[in-house]
Amino acid sequence: MYEIVPEIVPKVVQRRRRENDGGERTTEERERRRRENDGEKTTEDSTEEKERPSDEKERYDDGAMAIYPSSLRILVMEFVPIDHTLPSPAQLCARIAEMHRTSVSPNGMFGFPVPTYLGQFSQPPEWDSNWAAMFGRMLDRLVQFSSEVLWDDRCRAEFKRLVRNTVPRILGPLQSDGRSLKPCLVHGDLAIGNIGVNMQTGRPVVFSPSGLYAHNEYELGSWCRRTGAFSWAYFREYQKHFPPSDPVEQWDDRLRLYGIKSSLSHILLTPNTVVQYQ
Repeated sequence: MYEIVPEIVPKVVQRRRRENDGGERTTEERERRRRENDGEKTTEDSTEEKERPSDEKERYDDGAMAIYPSSLRILVMEFVPIDHTLPSPAQLCARIAEMHRTSVSPNGMFGFPVPTYLGQFSQPPEWDSNWAAMFGRMLDRLVQFSSEVLWDDRCRAEFKRLVRNTVPRILGPLQSDGRSLKPCLVHGDLAIGNIGVNMQTGRPVVFSPSGLYAHNEYELGSWCRRTGAFSWAYFREYQKHFPPSDPVEQWDDRLRLYGIKSSLSHILLTPNTVVQYQ
Protein backbone atom coordinates (compact mmCIF):
# COMPACT_ATOMS: atom_id res chain seq x y z
CA MET A 1 0.00 0.00 0.00
CA TYR A 2 1.15 3.53 -0.63
CA GLU A 3 0.37 6.89 0.93
CA ILE A 4 0.30 9.90 -1.35
CA VAL A 5 2.83 12.44 -0.10
CA PRO A 6 0.82 15.04 1.88
CA GLU A 7 2.99 17.92 0.61
CA ILE A 8 1.40 17.58 -2.83
CA VAL A 9 -1.96 18.78 -1.60
CA PRO A 10 -0.94 22.16 -0.10
CA LYS A 11 0.86 23.08 -3.34
CA VAL A 12 -2.25 22.43 -5.37
CA VAL A 13 -4.36 24.36 -2.86
CA GLN A 14 -1.99 27.31 -3.18
CA ARG A 15 -2.37 27.19 -6.95
CA ARG A 16 -6.17 27.24 -6.71
CA ARG A 17 -6.05 30.08 -4.18
CA ARG A 18 -3.99 32.15 -6.60
CA GLU A 19 -6.49 31.45 -9.35
CA ASN A 20 -9.41 32.40 -7.09
CA ASP A 21 -7.88 35.53 -5.57
CA GLY A 22 -9.73 37.74 -8.07
CA GLY A 23 -6.61 39.91 -8.41
CA GLU A 24 -4.93 41.30 -11.50
CA ARG A 25 -2.67 38.30 -11.97
CA THR A 26 -5.65 35.92 -11.94
CA THR A 27 -7.39 37.91 -14.68
CA GLU A 28 -4.24 37.98 -16.81
CA GLU A 29 -3.75 34.27 -16.32
CA ARG A 30 -7.28 33.48 -17.43
CA GLU A 31 -6.91 35.70 -20.50
CA ARG A 32 -3.63 33.99 -21.41
CA ARG A 33 -5.29 30.58 -21.13
CA ARG A 34 -8.16 31.74 -23.32
CA ARG A 35 -5.73 32.92 -26.03
CA GLU A 36 -3.84 29.62 -25.85
CA ASN A 37 -7.05 27.69 -26.28
CA ASP A 38 -7.91 29.83 -29.32
CA GLY A 39 -4.51 29.14 -30.85
CA GLU A 40 -3.15 32.59 -30.06
CA LYS A 41 0.12 33.24 -28.31
CA THR A 42 1.82 36.63 -28.01
CA THR A 43 5.49 37.35 -27.52
CA GLU A 44 4.69 38.49 -23.99
CA ASP A 45 3.10 35.10 -23.28
CA SER A 46 6.15 33.26 -24.59
CA THR A 47 8.46 35.35 -22.45
CA GLU A 48 6.37 34.69 -19.37
CA GLU A 49 6.49 30.95 -20.06
CA LYS A 50 10.29 31.04 -20.33
CA GLU A 51 10.72 33.08 -17.15
CA ARG A 52 8.39 30.95 -15.02
CA PRO A 53 10.27 28.33 -12.97
CA SER A 54 9.67 24.76 -14.11
CA ASP A 55 8.04 23.73 -10.84
CA GLU A 56 5.68 26.71 -11.08
CA LYS A 57 4.79 25.70 -14.64
CA GLU A 58 3.99 22.17 -13.52
CA ARG A 59 1.67 23.45 -10.81
CA TYR A 60 -0.18 25.65 -13.27
CA ASP A 61 -0.43 23.15 -16.07
CA ASP A 62 -1.45 20.04 -14.14
CA GLY A 63 -5.06 21.27 -13.93
CA ALA A 64 -6.52 17.74 -13.77
CA MET A 65 -5.57 17.27 -10.11
CA ALA A 66 -8.48 17.60 -7.68
CA ILE A 67 -8.40 20.20 -4.91
CA TYR A 68 -8.81 19.03 -1.33
CA PRO A 69 -8.21 20.50 2.13
CA SER A 70 -4.53 20.42 3.11
CA SER A 71 -5.30 18.12 6.08
CA LEU A 72 -6.54 15.32 3.82
CA ARG A 73 -4.60 12.06 3.67
CA ILE A 74 -5.29 9.60 0.85
CA LEU A 75 -4.50 5.91 1.17
CA VAL A 76 -3.95 4.01 -2.08
CA MET A 77 -3.97 0.23 -1.71
CA GLU A 78 -3.11 -2.60 -4.06
CA PHE A 79 -6.14 -4.26 -5.61
CA VAL A 80 -6.43 -7.88 -4.50
CA PRO A 81 -8.92 -10.22 -6.22
CA ILE A 82 -10.55 -11.97 -3.27
CA ASP A 83 -12.54 -15.15 -3.09
CA HIS A 84 -14.73 -14.61 -0.03
CA THR A 85 -14.41 -18.12 1.28
CA LEU A 86 -12.83 -19.04 4.58
CA PRO A 87 -9.30 -20.47 4.27
CA SER A 88 -8.63 -23.84 5.82
CA PRO A 89 -7.51 -23.95 9.49
CA ALA A 90 -3.97 -24.88 8.44
CA GLN A 91 -3.77 -21.96 5.99
CA LEU A 92 -5.19 -19.30 8.26
CA CYS A 93 -4.15 -20.13 11.80
CA ALA A 94 -0.42 -20.48 11.20
CA ARG A 95 -0.28 -17.00 9.62
CA ILE A 96 -2.32 -15.35 12.36
CA ALA A 97 -0.32 -17.02 15.12
CA GLU A 98 2.93 -15.95 13.44
CA MET A 99 1.80 -12.32 13.46
CA HIS A 100 0.94 -12.61 17.14
CA ARG A 101 4.24 -14.25 18.07
CA THR A 102 6.59 -12.00 16.12
CA SER A 103 4.96 -8.61 16.70
CA VAL A 104 6.51 -6.30 19.28
CA SER A 105 4.73 -3.45 21.04
CA PRO A 106 6.84 -0.26 20.68
CA ASN A 107 6.75 0.37 24.43
CA GLY A 108 5.87 -3.06 25.78
CA MET A 109 2.30 -1.99 26.63
CA PHE A 110 -1.22 -2.67 25.40
CA GLY A 111 -2.88 -0.15 23.10
CA PHE A 112 -1.85 1.61 19.91
CA PRO A 113 0.08 4.78 19.01
CA VAL A 114 -3.00 6.41 17.39
CA PRO A 115 -6.76 5.92 17.78
CA THR A 116 -8.13 3.00 15.76
CA TYR A 117 -11.71 2.30 14.83
CA LEU A 118 -14.13 -0.59 14.81
CA GLY A 119 -16.48 0.68 12.13
CA GLN A 120 -17.33 4.20 13.24
CA PHE A 121 -16.56 3.49 16.90
CA SER A 122 -13.19 4.63 18.20
CA GLN A 123 -11.13 2.47 20.51
CA PRO A 124 -9.39 3.98 23.55
CA PRO A 125 -5.92 5.06 22.39
CA GLU A 126 -4.36 5.16 25.86
CA TRP A 127 -1.44 2.82 26.48
CA ASP A 128 -1.78 0.55 29.50
CA SER A 129 0.44 -2.13 31.00
CA ASN A 130 -2.62 -3.81 32.56
CA TRP A 131 -4.57 -5.79 29.97
CA ALA A 132 -7.64 -6.28 32.16
CA ALA A 133 -7.94 -2.53 32.64
CA MET A 134 -7.41 -1.90 28.93
CA PHE A 135 -10.05 -4.42 27.89
CA GLY A 136 -12.47 -3.09 30.49
CA ARG A 137 -12.24 0.41 28.98
CA MET A 138 -12.78 -0.97 25.48
CA LEU A 139 -15.86 -2.89 26.57
CA ASP A 140 -17.19 0.04 28.57
CA ARG A 141 -16.81 2.31 25.55
CA LEU A 142 -18.93 -0.03 23.43
CA VAL A 143 -21.51 -0.32 26.19
CA GLN A 144 -21.83 3.46 26.22
CA PHE A 145 -22.39 3.54 22.47
CA SER A 146 -24.90 0.72 22.49
CA SER A 147 -26.87 1.81 25.56
CA GLU A 148 -27.89 4.97 23.75
CA VAL A 149 -29.92 3.00 21.21
CA LEU A 150 -30.46 -0.57 22.39
CA TRP A 151 -30.97 -1.13 26.08
CA ASP A 152 -32.96 -0.18 29.12
CA ASP A 153 -31.53 0.70 32.51
CA ARG A 154 -31.47 -2.92 33.68
CA CYS A 155 -29.29 -4.05 30.76
CA ARG A 156 -26.93 -1.14 31.22
CA ALA A 157 -26.54 -2.01 34.89
CA GLU A 158 -25.75 -5.65 34.05
CA PHE A 159 -23.03 -4.65 31.60
CA LYS A 160 -21.55 -2.21 34.09
CA ARG A 161 -21.32 -5.10 36.55
CA LEU A 162 -19.65 -7.22 33.86
CA VAL A 163 -16.98 -4.55 33.34
CA ARG A 164 -16.52 -3.88 37.06
CA ASN A 165 -16.50 -7.46 38.38
CA THR A 166 -16.23 -10.13 35.69
CA VAL A 167 -13.45 -8.61 33.57
CA PRO A 168 -10.94 -8.31 36.47
CA ARG A 169 -11.85 -11.77 37.77
CA ILE A 170 -11.27 -13.50 34.42
CA LEU A 171 -8.45 -11.41 32.94
CA GLY A 172 -6.66 -10.30 36.09
CA PRO A 173 -4.97 -13.71 36.68
CA LEU A 174 -3.15 -13.36 33.35
CA GLN A 175 -0.81 -10.85 35.04
CA SER A 176 -0.86 -12.00 38.65
CA ASP A 177 1.16 -14.47 40.73
CA GLY A 178 4.31 -13.73 38.73
CA ARG A 179 2.70 -14.24 35.30
CA SER A 180 3.49 -11.89 32.43
CA LEU A 181 1.52 -11.25 29.25
CA LYS A 182 2.97 -10.25 25.88
CA PRO A 183 1.14 -7.50 23.98
CA CYS A 184 0.56 -8.89 20.47
CA LEU A 185 -0.46 -7.06 17.34
CA VAL A 186 -3.98 -8.26 16.50
CA HIS A 187 -6.31 -7.68 13.57
CA GLY A 188 -9.03 -6.82 16.06
CA ASP A 189 -12.08 -7.83 14.00
CA LEU A 190 -11.12 -11.16 12.46
CA ALA A 191 -14.66 -12.25 11.62
CA ILE A 192 -15.64 -14.41 8.66
CA GLY A 193 -16.61 -11.35 6.62
CA ASN A 194 -13.10 -9.90 6.91
CA ILE A 195 -11.22 -12.98 5.68
CA GLY A 196 -10.80 -14.40 2.19
CA VAL A 197 -8.39 -16.03 -0.23
CA ASN A 198 -6.26 -14.29 -2.82
CA MET A 199 -7.54 -15.67 -6.11
CA GLN A 200 -4.11 -15.28 -7.75
CA THR A 201 -1.89 -16.76 -5.05
CA GLY A 202 -4.28 -18.93 -3.03
CA ARG A 203 -2.99 -17.38 0.20
CA PRO A 204 -5.24 -16.08 3.01
CA VAL A 205 -6.16 -12.39 2.97
CA VAL A 206 -7.48 -10.41 5.92
CA PHE A 207 -8.80 -6.86 5.67
CA SER A 208 -10.80 -4.15 7.51
CA PRO A 209 -8.62 -4.33 10.65
CA SER A 210 -9.26 -2.68 13.97
CA GLY A 211 -5.72 -3.15 15.11
CA LEU A 212 -4.08 -2.77 18.49
CA TYR A 213 -1.57 -4.51 20.74
CA ALA A 214 -3.61 -6.88 22.89
CA HIS A 215 -3.73 -10.33 24.44
CA ASN A 216 -3.40 -12.72 21.51
CA GLU A 217 -6.51 -14.67 22.60
CA TYR A 218 -8.55 -11.48 22.16
CA GLU A 219 -8.31 -12.20 18.42
CA LEU A 220 -10.24 -15.44 18.87
CA GLY A 221 -13.23 -13.63 20.34
CA SER A 222 -14.38 -12.82 16.80
CA TRP A 223 -14.49 -16.56 16.13
CA CYS A 224 -17.02 -17.05 18.95
CA ARG A 225 -19.86 -14.94 17.59
CA ARG A 226 -23.25 -16.60 17.51
CA THR A 227 -23.48 -15.38 13.93
CA GLY A 228 -20.56 -16.69 11.90
CA ALA A 229 -18.83 -18.77 14.56
CA PHE A 230 -15.73 -20.73 13.50
CA SER A 231 -15.58 -24.48 13.90
CA TRP A 232 -13.40 -25.87 16.70
CA ALA A 233 -10.89 -27.04 14.10
CA TYR A 234 -9.65 -23.44 13.86
CA PHE A 235 -9.19 -23.10 17.62
CA ARG A 236 -7.31 -26.41 17.82
CA GLU A 237 -5.07 -25.45 14.90
CA TYR A 238 -4.30 -22.07 16.42
CA GLN A 239 -3.32 -23.69 19.72
CA LYS A 240 -0.73 -25.77 17.87
CA HIS A 241 1.10 -22.55 17.01
CA PHE A 242 0.27 -20.46 20.10
CA PRO A 243 -0.67 -22.42 23.25
CA PRO A 244 -3.24 -20.98 25.70
CA SER A 245 -2.06 -18.46 28.26
CA ASP A 246 -1.87 -19.34 31.95
CA PRO A 247 -4.05 -20.05 33.76
CA VAL A 248 -5.01 -22.53 31.05
CA GLU A 249 -8.17 -23.62 32.88
CA GLN A 250 -9.69 -20.16 32.25
CA TRP A 251 -9.14 -20.28 28.49
CA ASP A 252 -12.82 -21.02 27.75
CA ASP A 253 -13.99 -18.23 30.05
CA ARG A 254 -11.63 -15.73 28.44
CA LEU A 255 -12.86 -16.59 24.95
CA ARG A 256 -16.49 -16.22 26.04
CA LEU A 257 -15.68 -12.80 27.48
CA TYR A 258 -13.88 -11.69 24.33
CA GLY A 259 -16.77 -13.10 22.32
CA ILE A 260 -19.21 -10.85 24.21
CA LYS A 261 -17.35 -7.77 23.02
CA SER A 262 -17.18 -9.09 19.48
CA SER A 263 -20.91 -9.86 19.46
CA LEU A 264 -21.68 -6.43 20.90
CA SER A 265 -19.62 -4.82 18.16
CA HIS A 266 -21.50 -6.85 15.56
CA ILE A 267 -24.84 -5.65 16.96
CA LEU A 268 -23.76 -2.03 16.72
CA LEU A 269 -22.29 -2.30 13.23
CA THR A 270 -24.98 -4.45 11.62
CA PRO A 271 -28.38 -2.84 10.99
CA ASN A 272 -31.51 -4.80 11.89
CA THR A 273 -29.65 -7.23 14.16
CA VAL A 274 -32.08 -9.11 16.37
CA VAL A 275 -31.22 -8.59 20.04
CA GLN A 276 -32.52 -11.23 22.44
CA TYR A 277 -32.72 -10.32 26.12
CA GLN A 278 -32.22 -13.18 28.55
